[in-house]
Amino acid sequence: SGLLNITRALDHHVTNVTREFMTDFVEKNWSAFRGYEADLAHLLLRRLSVSLEGGVSALADALGYSGDFDAGDGIHATRFYVVPSIADRRMGDLLYGPNLRTIYDDDNDSVSWYIILTPTCDLVADRVKADHVVLAECLLLEEFPEYQNWMEKNTKPKNTKPTKTRLINLLRSRPDKGQEDRYHYLPAAWQVPDLVIDFQRVLYIDYDELEGYTKIASVDSPFAEALSSRFNRYMGRIGVPDLNYEVALDRMREATD
Repeated sequence: SGLLNITRALDHHVTNVTREFMTDFVEKNWSAFRGYEADLAHLLLRRLSVSLEGGVSALADALGYSGDFDAGDGIHATRFYVVPSIADRRMGDLLYGPNLRTIYDDDNDSVSWYIILTPTCDLVADRVKADHVVLAECLLLEEFPEYQNWMEKNTKPKNTKPTKTRLINLLRSRPDKGQEDRYHYLPAAWQVPDLVIDFQRVLYIDYDELEGYTKIASVDSPFAEALSSRFNRYMGRIGVPDLNYEVALDRMREATD
């Protein structure tokens, strides 16, 4: 499995970062920490955290893996998730369980994907402030016509460009039809399939009902924050009538005559 190689490489990375932290930073600033020595633990752990966030590719290279962690101009899909997910509830938790639209239908036992949109600060264990938790339903990408049309044309390379463009526009939350920011794409990784969050399918459940859902993963930072920002932008948008630009241009011309 290569697990031992991974643990050795991780130990080596932690040792190097800790040594550099002690010699290049702590030793040179020791006098400033007198009376505040406990701060060093927090600074070191945060330094390690940051080094690990950007060290995935270096670690993979050191282990000789050929994975596409930084293929082209993008990142690997696994960067989106924390797996296993964090024990505490948080915004960005990806859940799998009973379909809330059919849960009271005895003849329907369908399941669906959901993501928590309630702010993490309201879900902190031992001081939960959220009596109800806001969820958005996640649809399988394969259910969207943009994906279906692209797959249908994929066998005919000469005809794929328009359908590919429409699919990418959907993944970027700029669908050719519909409002911008309505959808948010989550790429497939681990046990997570390709999903599209639909902000028009927002609902809520009692906090205690979360126990009936399996938490598959947690969307990691900064992707969780980007998700929250898009949701707030979509729900908080203000509709205004379109300006008659032809009239405005006519007035500009008249003003120059």
